[in-house]
Amino acid sequence: MPDNLVKTVSIDKTGNIWIVTGDCFTGGVVMCYKNNTFIKYDTTDGIPDRFVTCIAFDSTGNIWFGSRYHGISCFDGKKWFNYNPANSNFPDKHVRSIAVDKNNRIWACTDNGLACFYKGKWDVMNKTNSALPDNGVNSIAFSKKTNEIWIATDKGLLWAYDVGAIKQMINVAPIVYSAKTSKLPDNLTYQVIIDENDNVWISCWGGIVKIEKGVWNVMTPKNSKLPDFVEYIMTMHNDELWIATNTGLYIMKNKEWSILTPSNSAIPDFFVNKVAFDKEGNAWIATQSGLVKMKE
Repeated sequence: MPDNLVKTVSIDKTGNIWIVTGDCFTGGVVMCYKNNTFIKYDTTDGIPDRFVTCIAFDSTGNIWFGSRYHGISCFDGKKWFNYNPANSNFPDKHVRSIAVDKNNRIWACTDNGLACFYKGKWDVMNKTNSALPDNGVNSIAFSKKTNEIWIATDKGLLWAYDVGAIKQMINVAPIVYSAKTSKLPDNLTYQVIIDENDNVWISCWGGIVKIEKGVWNVMTPKNSKLPDFVEYIMTMHNDELWIATNTGLYIMKNKEWSILTPSNSAIPDFFVNKVAFDKEGNAWIATQSGLVKMKE
């Protein structure tokens, strides 16, 4: 481990653990934990940026890295390919998150819109040419059972019937949810995820919303154990909601809460950045003071 500060953790289909280290001032490196060995990937190895923000894996084995200053990069195991505003129509140098849909399309959420990579081309969506309520796009999630898409932005949550509906190319109009038109606690929506039962979970400034069969259930620091004034980074594991915060790791199951901190567990820091689960159900926890493996 080159640094105790672990910003994010992701796990590929073969079970390799991918982490990003480093602070917001000097950056860090990407590490792959494979066969009990750490493999380092730095700017000298092909990554164009020491500030990697997110990692995702497509169905053909490619690894996608979002960055703060150099757009998005693809690593096929041998070669690196980078897309940024200087060498392509990729919309912005800062990638906030990446998602891969069931058709192996790559979706990049950026400071300047949403970019979709399919068959070698980027399709860019923004406030001008689509139903997006804002160009600051934070997260995108896809229904497990339908073609529906949910997009979290800086100014509300967008629901679209399918890909075409985002660009308003079909008759089913997209819906933009805001604090005024819905039960969202705030327009700033950070993350949206969809569980195995097709329930939609949205984290925003001020709370977390669960949409189950059209019914909105809002959790806030006032009516739940959620901490106040933090960004909630969610991960679903079976029927449990795991929430990384800067005041510890919060776990909710059947409306019951557990809170793990350095005071009551082996987690070394109150600042928890993300949680990912391997095939055995073990939790890998990225913190400001190291990477933790919690056995199932």
